Formats: sequence, C-alpha cells, structure tokens
Amino acid sequence: MMIPVDPPETTSEKNVRMKGLLKLFIGAAGVAAGIVVMMYVAETYMMVLGHGWVAMLGVAGAYGLTGLMQLITGMPFSQMARRWDQIPSVQKFFLGLLIFAAAMGVLAWVIVTFFVNPY
Repeated sequence: MMIPVDPPETTSEKNVRMKGLLKLFIGAAGVAAGIVVMMYVAETYMMVLGHGWVAMLGVAGAYGLTGLMQLITGMPFSQMARRWDQIPSVQKFFLGLLIFAAAMGVLAWVIVTFFVNPY
C-alpha cells in the first residue's frame, strides 16, 4: 500500500513548521532551565537529586522532539500518527526496530562519550 505524497510546501505547512520550531525552542529551553536548576540545587545544597528531575527533563525533551518532527516533516503530529497507522504491520515492525536500534546507538554513544572515564 503506497502512502500518498503531499504537494510541495503550502501556507499551512509553513504554519506547522513554525509551530514545530516554537515547540522545539520551548522544549530546549525547558531542558536547559532544568539542567541549570539541577546544577544550582546540587551545588548549593550539596545533595543528590532523585529521578523526578530526570522525568521533568524527559518531558521537556519529548515536547521538543515532537516539535523537531513537525519542523522536519511539515505536518502535524496527528497526521504523522495517522500515516504511521496506515503502514502494514510487518513494515511497521521493522521500522520500529530500526528506530529503537538507532535510539540505543545514540544512548550508547552518549554514555561512552560523557560518562566513561578513559583514564
């Protein structure tokens, strides 16, 4: 089953891209503000912060990533979800597996690069 191709960029697509850019900036600002607050609290009160801070950063990051997807594709998130639902199950399985493997690769790279002491 072929997914229909949309016509080139229209005015509404520009609007979606601008909304996506705004979401991306809001998400990035939320992550940055959360990191600054975490560092301030850790330095000022000499305490280790719990998992709630990580969840807050994750929510802000996920919001920013939805904006990035809208910015790249030029379509609303709901339309992307509809298109994902139209993909055949086997194809959806392998695409999901590919996305998961890419995410694990990025996570491994971040852990090795920033958290493993080479000395």
